[in-house]
Amino acid sequence: IKHRGKKSQNLYDLLAGDLRLKNLLCPQKSNQPHTIIHVCAGKVIPGSDESRALLGPVHGKWAKSFHNKIKSHVYHQGSEGGPQTWPLVRKVILQGPWACLSTGACLVDLPGVRDANVARAKVSENYIKKCNKIWVVAPIKRAVDDGTAKELLGEQFKRRLLMDGQYGNVSFICTQTDDCEVTEIMRDHADVAKNVKGRWEKISHLSQKIREMEKRIGHQKEKEEDYKADVYQKEEEEIFRHAYYKFEAWKGKNNDKIMTMQYHCQRLQSELKLICATVRNEYSKKSLQRDFKEGLRALYNINEEEEEEENPSKDSPKVTAIPKDFIMDVYCISANDYLKIQNIKPQSDGPPTTFRRAKDTQIPNLRKFIHDLTICSRSTFAKSFINSISDIMERMKIVVVDSKNVVNCKSSLRYKQIFEKEQEKIKELIQPIAELFNEIIYAKIHNFLRPALKNGADKSISAGIPISKSWGSKTLRTKRYRDINNNGLCYTTYYACVRRKGVYNSATVGLVDMNQELCDPMEKEFSVDWQCIMDNALLQLVIEFEMSFLKICSKVNYNIVNALAKEGMDRSRLADLSRVAGCGCFHVIEKKFEEIRLFTTQEQRKLNRSLLLFVQSQMDNCYEDLLNVPSGKGRFNRMKHIMETTTASKMKDLFDKLLMTILNEIYNLLKDIDTMISGTGAIVSKHLNAVYSICWDNLTIPSENDGLKIERKVRSFRNSLLPSLNLLFPNLRKIQDKLGIQHAATDFSITAVETSEDVNPEETIETKKIVEVIDLCDSNDDKELNQSPSY
Repeated sequence: IKHRGKKSQNLYDLLAGDLRLKNLLCPQKSNQPHTIIHVCAGKVIPGSDESRALLGPVHGKWAKSFHNKIKSHVYHQGSEGGPQTWPLVRKVILQGPWACLSTGACLVDLPGVRDANVARAKVSENYIKKCNKIWVVAPIKRAVDDGTAKELLGEQFKRRLLMDGQYGNVSFICTQTDDCEVTEIMRDHADVAKNVKGRWEKISHLSQKIREMEKRIGHQKEKEEDYKADVYQKEEEEIFRHAYYKFEAWKGKNNDKIMTMQYHCQRLQSELKLICATVRNEYSKKSLQRDFKEGLRALYNINEEEEEEENPSKDSPKVTAIPKDFIMDVYCISANDYLKIQNIKPQSDGPPTTFRRAKDTQIPNLRKFIHDLTICSRSTFAKSFINSISDIMERMKIVVVDSKNVVNCKSSLRYKQIFEKEQEKIKELIQPIAELFNEIIYAKIHNFLRPALKNGADKSISAGIPISKSWGSKTLRTKRYRDINNNGLCYTTYYACVRRKGVYNSATVGLVDMNQELCDPMEKEFSVDWQCIMDNALLQLVIEFEMSFLKICSKVNYNIVNALAKEGMDRSRLADLSRVAGCGCFHVIEKKFEEIRLFTTQEQRKLNRSLLLFVQSQMDNCYEDLLNVPSGKGRFNRMKHIMETTTASKMKDLFDKLLMTILNEIYNLLKDIDTMISGTGAIVSKHLNAVYSICWDNLTIPSENDGLKIERKVRSFRNSLLPSLNLLFPNLRKIQDKLGIQHAATDFSITAVETSEDVNPEETIETKKIVEVIDLCDSNDDKELNQSPSY
């Protein structure tokens, strides 16, 4: 093993000498020099006795054992300062027969982009680029009270979602909904309770009955205390015994009554708590959805009045990331009560605290949400796969039943020349559309995105020096508040940031990212235009180009059919060829352009993240210089001076170079898209050739004997293939009907292909009683048969 050119022993010495690593991984009180971690792995074979046992009555016992095995790799264990194994685990993958994953979903539990551990935050950032749905999970009290949705993981994260085109893919999951205080909900959300007719009246009625019941129970408890006090105040044994018997008689008479009242009171409290929890869920859902939209408006710098009056011109790129009627999905769940209702948690944990039915916990609704999300992608994949299979089978069918259309070598050569002539027109027809695509997108970039990038670069250049000075300000920032005038860092935090390339998550002031703060003025300026052009407009143009491409292919296919028909090719034969070629081209284009859209999305997400990486790479030398400042009195002031002078000298060149780098990368991306689109023309040409080439598969003229041998051999293969095709096509049509795929009716059922030479008239009559035999060779073409083999 080598690390930066050093051998494994040297690397071991470096790691062994790291105090933090040693404290983390090595036991404090042990004779062993290292922590030994035993790892065992295995797989359960589906359908085996072991797998049935896991799903059977003993699944609860297995679940506990399984939990105990993995918790040391996932959770912090032991007391402070003890050795930990979780830092050695990059990720834990769990697979099992869980209902929520039955449709192919993959749930990734991320630590969060603002995690205290920078490495874990980077893991989250990498996953967010690839995932197609983002859930923000928070306890319901913190989600609403702290305005988590409005300040959705920080402004920078919101901008990233916007530029990624992911803003409409965010959902909010509020947890711990069973933890609620009835009096607080009645006090704070009475207006929400009144939205449903009769609900507030029911809440008031239940609350009144509970108070009356508690008053009666309290009165009985007071009597009990009075009797008890009276007993203990008696000193003489005879009087004490008399008072005690009197107390026991009262208890025997009233205990059942008290317990009955307590039981009814608990029932009333449970009913009231359920209604109040439902009210809070409704309030939380509406509040989170409203705050989410306000966060979007804040990014676009528009208010509600401006949004209603907004009527952008045709040339304006200012199109919001999500429609005005978009409503974010919010689910308020109680996993704790759901597990108790389903008897998954042990009875020792007690009964459910709030909800009595599984559907009230909203866990089933969340599971359905997952299924609805995945079923769309599963359906898309299934359709694409079935379309590919259908294209192959249709081409096989064409080849099999086309044997009667035998033409001579000269006719085949003419057909091929006509086809190639029409096929070459694809490039000519694509060219003007490609030029229009480039013209539109380059104009949008030049008129809107480039000025926004330039203005952003200028703002970062002018703001760079004040920002670097603010880090050394004596007015310190806090976790909840910071601006240019309140952005100071104490020496220890400042030094910790410099040691970690400008990024540090402090326990006192939260996440500090010097590189991001330098980027913020530029990102704020161009983020909206980036989303409108690089996400919205670019993908929309690709979709429009796809439709134009389909029209071109349809036109070329039509021209090929007409040209071949003029040369005398049978029109019924051409109709079959045209149908198969048209469907195949549609499927090929659809699949290819889906790849182009996916490529465009991934590349533009990677590109909009390059800003921060570029700034960090350019600031690395500055951080190294700060670390090399001599220690001693005044070191902090010397470090601040170097930071300020470096940023003053670097900012202009840094952001001017960054501007040109981003623009060049954008143009390179457009060139790649143009190349992929042009390459689609070659793919379509190849597919058309694969279909129509049966008209000229073999232009060589074999000898008479060789031709007959080839004919019989090919016919034998086809005869063996036809029964399988007859079985496969009905099944294919059933699957297409289930998926909603349109198809032509199956119009053949052939079990053999024979020539007139091989069929004796008497045998033919006998054979027709068993199977359907069709003579696919025209007897008038016998002369041509000797010149060209039939297929």
